[in-house]
Amino acid sequence: MKTALVTGASRGIGRAVALRLAADGFRVVVNYARDEVAAKEVVAAAGGGAFAVRAELGTPGAVEALADGLDRVDVLVNNVAPGIVDTDINAGWLRGNPEAMAYAVSRHALGRLATPEEIADVVAFLASERSAVVTGTTVDATAGGEL
Repeated sequence: MKTALVTGASRGIGRAVALRLAADGFRVVVNYARDEVAAKEVVAAAGGGAFAVRAELGTPGAVEALADGLDRVDVLVNNVAPGIVDTDINAGWLRGNPEAMAYAVSRHALGRLATPEEIADVVAFLASERSAVVTGTTVDATAGGEL
């Protein structure tokens, strides 16, 4: 079984990626910085030997904490900014605010926001054998937000 380490996996896009990779047969390391309860919920939903590791990236000892007990990592998913996605990190300004939603949608060529699950689908493809010839690239999964 391949192991995938997913940073920021306790919520939002990271959560969706962790669950998708688990569904695809990966053993998932659910990295989180603060919310242990949410991380444990992801582990329970993922099953398959998933486990949580607390490590706040960018702090001393974080890499060591992530690597502790891992014999190997086959896939590393380091979550980055994919554009405006309707997740809890954007909820304060986006949800329940029609003007903000209209602005967000207007910034994307597809005329809508991507979902965490759609971004997880892109990651799942890149983590699969179907992407064997893809190397050293940045994949725009922003629903056209970077055009």
